Amino acid sequence: MIVLTMGNRPRELDAAIRSARRQVGVGVEVVVVGNGTSVDGVDADHRVELPENVGIPEGRNIGMATGHHEFACFLDDDAEFMGDDVLARALGRLADDSDLAVIGLRLVDEALRSDRRHDPRLRTASHSASRVTSFPGGACVVRGSAFDAVGARVVFTSDRTGTPQMYVVDVSR
Repeated sequence: MIVLTMGNRPRELDAAIRSARRQVGVGVEVVVVGNGTSVDGVDADHRVELPENVGIPEGRNIGMATGHHEFACFLDDDAEFMGDDVLARALGRLADDSDLAVIGLRLVDEALRSDRRHDPRLRTASHSASRVTSFPGGACVVRGSAFDAVGARVVFTSDRTGTPQMYVVDVSR
């Protein structure tokens, strides 16, 4: 799991990491990237401290570069998993479908409501999977081989509501 932090939400960061450590049925390796901040003392398997804030996309790319990741989960430092089997279920879906490269995780607020801007489906009338989608970069699981196969870099842009969206793109060509 790769978490990017600017150091301004220590309680939320701790909760995010604790929720990852509670995941069952999967091995979780926590990588925390301090984007222009110290991550000394953070409960992480790998800590990367960047001397300056390089932005969300590059911070996540640096997190991916910490080693080979069969699967990587990006989780914002103010997010946490709602159950202890979220990653196991996501990895199960990826294992069942080799064409599946990324799973966007559902984002909910404290009242368990999803804001439309966090709904990854392009057509909200359908509850089925789609070959084309968008997904929140701060809560997703990515197949490492798909990320690597395209010489990928994470690129962020904003949707029409200003919400950051993550895209994995081929920059090798």
